[in-house]
Amino acid sequence: MAERLQKSQSEIYPIFLPDITRSQSPTSQCQISSEAVEKGYGRGNFNAVVNNTSKSVEQLEETVYALEKVTLLRQELKSEEELLVFKEIVADVVSTLTSQAEEAGADIKVNYKQCPTIVYPRPHLQSILQNLLTNAIKFRDPKKSLVIEIESSIKNGQTFLSVKDNGLGFDSVRNYDSAFKPFQRFHTHES
Repeated sequence: MAERLQKSQSEIYPIFLPDITRSQSPTSQCQISSEAVEKGYGRGNFNAVVNNTSKSVEQLEETVYALEKVTLLRQELKSEEELLVFKEIVADVVSTLTSQAEEAGADIKVNYKQCPTIVYPRPHLQSILQNLLTNAIKFRDPKKSLVIEIESSIKNGQTFLSVKDNGLGFDSVRNYDSAFKPFQRFHTHES
């Protein structure tokens, strides 16, 4: 019996206990699950193998999506700064969100009187506004009418763009360390 157990362990070891060169990445996990099915190890636990593979594929998709965003960001970093008119940039971004904003009943108020322009890379400003407005819509308070206020100003010689909404918000004290890190989520609320 001990001999049979040792033989079984030596067959399973390379598949289920990867060495240092075989990481626990989603692709490795998919490969491990595939090998388990091929060699018949998953027969009695096929659903668990499929579930593990599905989770690994989801992780892989998230990783690929994150890498795509990083690649786009790197390309955008090379963007040239140019004189931008806040009114035009905000109008462009809002036009891409028209259906969501209307569905949410969003009242978007703007004030560019103090500072109508900025010298900045166009893709960066568009991306920032797109993310802020999308989050304002997505995480609106279902008990209130959504109000989004966009205002530009100059303080101490620097240009500021403020985007405020009356949505769900988040606890800035509790989430201080992670508030502005990528891919952080503080609500599971979907409107």
